[in-house]
Amino acid sequence: MAASYSGRAPFAFLWNSPSSSCAKHYSVPLDLSLFAAVSDPSNNVVNQNLTLFYDTRLGHYPHITENKNETIKYNGAIPQNTSLRDHLRQAAVDITHYLPNKEAKGLAIIDWEEWMPLWYRNTDKKKIYRKLSVEHLRRHNPMDTFAAIKEKAIIQFETAAREFMKKTLQLGKYLRPNQLWGFYMFPECYNHYRNENIQFTGKCTERDVSLNNKLLWLWGESTALYPSIYFTQHLSNTTSAALFVRHRILEAMRVAELSKKTVPAPVYAYQRLVFSDNTTAFLSQADLVSTIGESAALGAAGIVEWGDLNLTLSKSGQFTEDMIPTVGFNMRKITKGNVTIKIWDIGGQPRFRSMWERYCRGVNAIVTSGCGGSAAFESRAVQAPPAVATEHNRLELLSPKPVAPMQPRGGLPSHVPGYKLPSSRSPGMA
Repeated sequence: MAASYSGRAPFAFLWNSPSSSCAKHYSVPLDLSLFAAVSDPSNNVVNQNLTLFYDTRLGHYPHITENKNETIKYNGAIPQNTSLRDHLRQAAVDITHYLPNKEAKGLAIIDWEEWMPLWYRNTDKKKIYRKLSVEHLRRHNPMDTFAAIKEKAIIQFETAAREFMKKTLQLGKYLRPNQLWGFYMFPECYNHYRNENIQFTGKCTERDVSLNNKLLWLWGESTALYPSIYFTQHLSNTTSAALFVRHRILEAMRVAELSKKTVPAPVYAYQRLVFSDNTTAFLSQADLVSTIGESAALGAAGIVEWGDLNLTLSKSGQFTEDMIPTVGFNMRKITKGNVTIKIWDIGGQPRFRSMWERYCRGVNAIVTSGCGGSAAFESRAVQAPPAVATEHNRLELLSPKPVAPMQPRGGLPSHVPGYKLPSSRSPGMA
């Protein structure tokens, strides 16, 4: 089985949003050629290379929904009160429906967010699952003390939750072994910024690290991990945003190592273009560096850009300026008339050099620097548009000195003209 799904790039951009609505309803086409995979989480779309299984699309997921007037229970509400066999039978039908090709490679993400498999992580609104678990056991053991019932309820709930999630992953891997199976939002770090008077480190607490260690069965069964790096708007344009993301990615990579697999499960971080508490405001370029750039620099396998129909409808005319990811290097976009120049600085980082050709799709010309003998400039990537190569010292770029023709070296194609900017010293040539 493949260790990651990233196409030809070492870091994969994956698009998971109903963006077809932009072109269909608003005549705003999106250029998604940057992404290694483009998928639509809508109900009626099947056979994609990224499939998101919401709770209504995979088996019989036990959960509840609450509104002001009533609480609706689905499939027994709690995992210990539903049939695992019936769930798996229906899950097999659903997997076959959404992933009809047995041999296809891709990402398969299960999005079950209503309850957590560990009792003490069911807090706030999720406390209802603790309450229902105690009530379920009390009906069968009316004479037991509350303490005894609670102790048994914890064991019963966590055992059933573990089997529900574990068996679902095992079924998915059996039916579609080339998909990378995992649960969205796992692992969770709980490192949210809460008090601006306390210095924010972004680190997961010792308690949460310890709780994640108890989910060894989950890390062992998952063939990919899909943590969320959504953050709130008050972290925008701050170093705290990078700290928040950094420790979530590091925690995912840590638990991936716990399973002792020969090849640890790859980490694909789920990100949104908007803030978790304000879906009408886009992340800034600095925020993209804190999310995409931080994830790439730490060694994540990729980023999944997620969006729902509400985002598509409310922001259908605003994607053009904001949808330029920055992945560990600097970008400057200059437009005048009908000419657009994009300047990318990869800072000499080898893992990003093999990605640059993705940004050259559809261009009329390429000017690249620092490629005189370099694997960073691949011949197959420059055969279509005209290309010019330069070699220079960065400190002298602004000097008005004449340039000299440069003979192509290394991997530079012979048909590409090259120029060498004079340098006062050989060391430090970029």
